[in-house]
Amino acid sequence: MAKTGADVMRLFDRPGTVAAPSRRLVLAGGLASGLAAANPLFSATSARAQETRLAAGTIDVHHHFFPPVLQESAFRMLAGVFGEVPERIKSWSPAGAVEILDRNGAAKAVISTSSRPMQADMTVAQMRDQARACNEFGARMVQDHPTRFAQFGFLPMPDVEGSLREIEYTMDVLKAPGIGMMTSYGNRWQGHPDFAPVLEELNRRKAVVFCHPLPAACCTGLMRDTVPREPLLVEFPYDTGRAVTSLLMTGSFAKYRNIKWIFCHCGDVVPVLSGRMRNAISEMPKEQVTQFAPEGIDAEFRRLYYDTADGAYAPSMTALRSYVPTSQILFGTDYPYVSVESNVRELYARSLPSADMAAIQRENVLQLMPQLAT
Repeated sequence: MAKTGADVMRLFDRPGTVAAPSRRLVLAGGLASGLAAANPLFSATSARAQETRLAAGTIDVHHHFFPPVLQESAFRMLAGVFGEVPERIKSWSPAGAVEILDRNGAAKAVISTSSRPMQADMTVAQMRDQARACNEFGARMVQDHPTRFAQFGFLPMPDVEGSLREIEYTMDVLKAPGIGMMTSYGNRWQGHPDFAPVLEELNRRKAVVFCHPLPAACCTGLMRDTVPREPLLVEFPYDTGRAVTSLLMTGSFAKYRNIKWIFCHCGDVVPVLSGRMRNAISEMPKEQVTQFAPEGIDAEFRRLYYDTADGAYAPSMTALRSYVPTSQILFGTDYPYVSVESNVRELYARSLPSADMAAIQRENVLQLMPQLAT
């Protein structure tokens, strides 16, 4: 029997502390200050390093947390991808997450669970208990650090009835600013008719939905013999494309107009394939296209939101910015899978106008979820 949310939180309810700096680090800091004063080149380098610190008030919309009830299944999946779960993931803690935000100058993170593969041996009751435990653990993090965290609610999908209950609980009781979903569940993607009741409820609530990729059951391990870490390299980004295509072609984007979707990693393959998709769809009967994209697929894709987590590299960022307005781009990191520092470094390397940087780091997400301002 799965533990209750309260039991799970007690298991993980340990205070975290940040170690005091060692004498060596203090001396190194003093030496660096002295060199900066004496050497203009060193000063310039230090200044550039300071410039890569996030702007005040930055909000990270793609920031993972690891409730104890999910750790075993998550780590098992990660071992299959990485060979061994990286220490930065195994050692994750709420206190460590706060320290990471402080170190990089971020004001707040919206936490979400990492990719969760379906577990065939779980009963519906166990799936519901698992989701509730995750959400209560996240709520405890928010309660302990109200100015540093918010959470996307976790659903026991593909259990539709249980998901409807959890939407009500997380949004009405826990006051979550949005809901987290995976791109696929087994071999069903977001636009599958089975999931229509969930989308209808999210549409009724005008909900923000954070859609995180998960390698689909059909395709995981297809290149196991020749491509190490294949899900990480290929399947995660491709499954975002599959989910977006599913929502487009089933008419879900057009029908559930009030849902505000966030897709990860600069949209993965979406910006790159949009022209090819438009060309293929242009050969379909106009009356058919009108049913799922009344204003054309570009209009559908350009009103979605995309985060920069592990995606602010020159090719992907250029593709996204050439396709969607800056208002649709949100800052994310994918921490702890990817370091916050590497995300910040890549974003600043794009040399974006200051107004665009301010919009991406804070202003756009506050337009989308104004409750994050508190």
